[in-house]
Amino acid sequence: MSRKPNTLELGFLMGWHGVLSGAFIVAFITMDGPMNMHRFAGFVVIFAILARLLVATMAPVDSPLYVPRPSLSGLVSYLVQAKGRNPLIAWMATALLISIGMASISGLMADAMRGLDDFHEGVAMVAPIVIGAHIALVLLGHWMKSIRKLAEPASATPQPMPQTAPIAARDQARSRPSRPLKF
Repeated sequence: MSRKPNTLELGFLMGWHGVLSGAFIVAFITMDGPMNMHRFAGFVVIFAILARLLVATMAPVDSPLYVPRPSLSGLVSYLVQAKGRNPLIAWMATALLISIGMASISGLMADAMRGLDDFHEGVAMVAPIVIGAHIALVLLGHWMKSIRKLAEPASATPQPMPQTAPIAARDQARSRPSRPLKF
C-alpha cells in the first residue's frame, strides 16, 4: 500500500513530470524544425526516464516513488476490493515509459542508422495517445476518490467544536444588551 508523498518526494515527482513533459513537448513541436533543439530535448527525455527508473529502484515499496510491477492478479483484486494503490498506475507507468522511451531511443538510433526515421515518427505519434490516457486515468482516479468520500456515511451525531476562552468571552460580550446611541 502506498502512502502520500512527503515534501521531498512530491517535489521530485512534480519536477520530474515538468522536465519530462516539457522536454517531450519541445521534442514534439520541433520534429520538423531545428534538429539540434529536437535532439537535445530527446536526450533530456532519455535522461529523465533513466533518473526516474534509478530513483524507483532505490525507493521503498510503500513510497510513491516506487514503481510496482504490473500484475493481472493485482488488477482483479483491486477491482473487487477497491482498496490500496490502484494497479492501473503500474500498467500506465509501464506503457508511458515504454512509449516515450521508445520514441526517444528510436530517435537516437535514427541519427546513427538510416531508415529508422519513419519508425521513430510512428512511435512518437503513439506517445501522445498514451500520455492522454495517463492524464485521463489520473483525473478518473481523483474523481473516484471524491465520489467515495461523498458516499462515506457521516458520523451519527456531530460533535460540537470546543470554544476557546477568547472566543467565548467575545461571544458573551456580543450577547449583552447594547445602549442606544445618542446623537
